[in-house]
Formats: sequence, C-alpha cells, structure tokens
Amino acid sequence: MMNNFFSVSGHSQHYLGHIVPGSALIVLALLPFWNDPWGVQWVKHNQRNIFSSNLSGGLVVLMIIPWILELINDPVNLHNQHHFLMYVGFEMFFVADLAGARGKIFPGASTIVLSLAYANEGVLFMGHQVNGIAEAKMHEMTHCLAFGSALTALLGLWSGSGWAISATFYCSALQGTIIFAMGVWLDSFRDEHGNRVWGPLDEHENHHKYMMQVHMLLSVTAMVWMALWIYRLSATHNASPHGNRQDEQVVEDGKDEKFHLYHGKRHAEQVVEDGEDEQFALS
Repeated sequence: MMNNFFSVSGHSQHYLGHIVPGSALIVLALLPFWNDPWGVQWVKHNQRNIFSSNLSGGLVVLMIIPWILELINDPVNLHNQHHFLMYVGFEMFFVADLAGARGKIFPGASTIVLSLAYANEGVLFMGHQVNGIAEAKMHEMTHCLAFGSALTALLGLWSGSGWAISATFYCSALQGTIIFAMGVWLDSFRDEHGNRVWGPLDEHENHHKYMMQVHMLLSVTAMVWMALWIYRLSATHNASPHGNRQDEQVVEDGKDEKFHLYHGKRHAEQVVEDGEDEQFALS
C-alpha cells in the first residue's frame, strides 16, 4: 500500500485526511458567498448556475486530483472509498453547474445536485469510522451540518431566494472549519513518551471536559462565521433584490406619510374655516 500522498512527517496518518477536505469545504463556501452573497446571479439566471461557467469548469478538473490520489493511495481501504464517494458527489455538482451555465440542463438541476452532494456527505459521515469519543462527537456535528446545507439548498430552490443559498454555504463553512479543527486538535496530543497520538488518551476519564471543549469549539466557530456572514450581507445589501425592494418600500412609505401629512393639514384648515363660519353665524 502507498501511504505517501496523505502522510506528513511528524503527524498522524489522519492529519491530512481532515485538513484537506476541511479546507475544501471552506473554500467551496467562501468562493460563491463572497462574490455573490445574496445569490443575485443564481436568481437572475433562473437558478441555472451558482458558479460562473469558467470557475465550474476549473473545479471539475481540480476535483479529479483527489479522486486519483485516493485511488492510488489505497484503493481497497474503506476510508479512502468513503472519501472518494464524497468527492464524487461534489464533482457531480460542478459538472451540473457547468451544464446549467451553458443551458444544457433544466433550471434548478445544479442546486438539486448540490443538495445531493451535501446529503451524500452527511450519510457517509454517519458511517465513517472514528477513533475516540471526541472525534465521534465532532463527526456527529459535521454530518448534521451537511444535512443542514442540503436542506437549505432545497429551501432556496423552493423559495427562489438567494439568501437560502447563503445559508447553505454558511453551514458548509462551519462544517469545514470543524473538520479542519478536528485534524489540528486531535493530532496535537502526545502519549507518556512524547509521541504524537490521535486524540486524547484520557478521554474516558475526562469525558465531560473534552465534550465541553468540542461544543465550545462549535459555539465560537458558529459566532465567528455568523459575524462575517452578517458583515458581508450588510455590505452588499443595497445591490441585492431585497435591498432594492426595501428602498422602494421606504419611498412608498415616505409618499404615504407625506399624503397623510398633507391631508391632515387640509383637515385642520377645514376645521378652522368651519369654526370661523360658525362664529360668523352666531354673531
């Protein structure tokens, strides 16, 4: 078996198996979100494509590389086969997005495949072998977030709203960060001889401590990503369909307010005139 591709000297054999896919999920989320936070392109193009045609084409080619590496590394290893199937799901999405950009498939098809890619990843993570309680809990978080991305993508397709696609990529960024952090954190432990081990050796004795740390990691990560998402959405709000509609509503409300003020003033003048007429009649 050849294990050179996914091994780093001085690190666990699981290290790159978390760093690479975690980084890929973060990049997959940030690329479309940062360029088009409100999904304006997706909405204007009748839900045909999320990425540009050139970017989808490049990602189709790029995604072939981990396929080859996983197969060459150890084709009969179940871990590698799991990773391979995860990559296949996203490769299907990039192909569908490219086809959608060129009008080869029906509108919304690429979004359906994106939902499938995340759901496929979640299902595979549910059955992925883990080494320890802390890793099991972090895997549970990642497959829940993968299903969250799948559901929000379908919600965006159903509602036709670009913000739902932003929610899809928020879950993806959060999921990718947890996987990346899993690789860094679980690879940082040592045994009594100072040798690197995967995960804490005392997690059964200190179960509650490590569970709290895992949940704190998710909490902090979620808040950091949400702050970035809110900042970017706010900075681009005026260019979004929602921003335009809100501006129109403000104008309409302003007109209504002026209408009420004008007629209120006319009514007050009429009351004064009626009062003067009444005083004239009494005199």
